[in-house]
Amino acid sequence: MTNTSNGVRIKTWPGAEPGTCSNIHFEDITVTNVSSPIIIHQKYCPWNKCKINEESKVKLSNISFKNIHGTSSRPEAVKIICSATLPCENVELADIEITHSGPTGPLKLRMVDRLDLQYHNVRM
Repeated sequence: MTNTSNGVRIKTWPGAEPGTCSNIHFEDITVTNVSSPIIIHQKYCPWNKCKINEESKVKLSNISFKNIHGTSSRPEAVKIICSATLPCENVELADIEITHSGPTGPLKLRMVDRLDLQYHNVRM
């Protein structure tokens, strides 16, 4: 992926119907000058038409991001925002190496709300 807004992404929004999403695996990916290389966003709200005070009712589990390398055009390379009522379960970051291609830094990892996360060999 080169010069894109998003890299690997999972998004759900408040007010959507209940559901589950599991066993998602992103592996062996190169990102070049990507604004948001790795994202889980369960408070995504397109066009500001969501019930902002509600949490996502989609259960996310068994998600892995492995062997993802490259550059981020923004300082926030990894963003994981999970539902407070249905926390993400068994999320894994492994062998991640992302550097910042822009003038500011350092790179950041943003995690919000409850999250069951395992990580190893993550370099930013």
